[in-house]
This record gives sequence, structure tokens and C-alpha cells, in this order.
Amino acid sequence: MSFQYLDETDNEYEDVPEYVKHEALNSERRVIKIIWDEDDIPDHAKGYVQWSVRPYRVSDKCDGTRDSCAMYALKVLGERKGIDVVELANRAYPDDVIFDDAYLDHLKAHRELVEIPRFNRKSISLLLRSLYDMNWRSLVYELEEALGVDMAN
Repeated sequence: MSFQYLDETDNEYEDVPEYVKHEALNSERRVIKIIWDEDDIPDHAKGYVQWSVRPYRVSDKCDGTRDSCAMYALKVLGERKGIDVVELANRAYPDDVIFDDAYLDHLKAHRELVEIPRFNRKSISLLLRSLYDMNWRSLVYELEEALGVDMAN
């Protein structure tokens, strides 16, 4: 997947949905064009384009493009708080391997696309809510217990 930041001077800016432009403007962030062009993408999906806003913030809701950004933020949270997020993911999803080496490498590509906050109860709760909305619910329950945080509070 490749990324391209756009602004009003780019020819493609007129193709950006209005709600994405609005979010970028109101949050003082930038529009990003996401192009699905990785080798393992099925042929019918190669070249598919999505629009979003970056950098990702832990308060962002699911828009279909932010999972990897939220997971990168989670990885950083785990490192800072001394929590093994790989182990928590394995507990939450025992039949799947979420954080394999390829996925960890994939997350590194999102480093520049994520705004990492100073992690406190509020920012952790916001990240958990974001992950929950992205359907990582079993992982969120494990994280709430490990961190002693309730995403609702």
C-alpha cells in the first residue's frame, strides 16, 4: 500500500470526498490518498484508492483505513507501559497470529502516519475505543484488564 499526502493545489484534490476534506480542515491535518498496490493484493483490488486524514489520532473513529495506525499506536503503548501486546493478542485471538513478523514490519510503515500521544488514562481510553470500533473487541477486553482502564470512562 502506498500513501500520498494531498493539499488544495494537487489536481486530484477535487476527487477527495467532502467529508474527508472537512475532517482534515477541522482537525488541522492532511488528506491522504491510500493506494492498494502491494504484491499480495488480489488483482481485482490492485490500484483501489481510499481517502482519509492523517496523522491518525487515538480519538479517530473507524473509517476503513485506520486499523494499522491504531495497531501501531497500541504497539507503542505496550512498549511504554511494559505490556506484551503480542501475548494479549494471542490470548484474545488464540486461533490467529496477529503480530507476526510481516505484520510488525507492515506497522513500521505507518510510523509517520500516527500521532503518538502522551499516554494517560484519557488517551488510552480513546485508543481502546478506537480499536473497539474497528472490531478488535476481544483484544480491547484483554487490554482493559492488563491496563486497569475502562474505555467507557
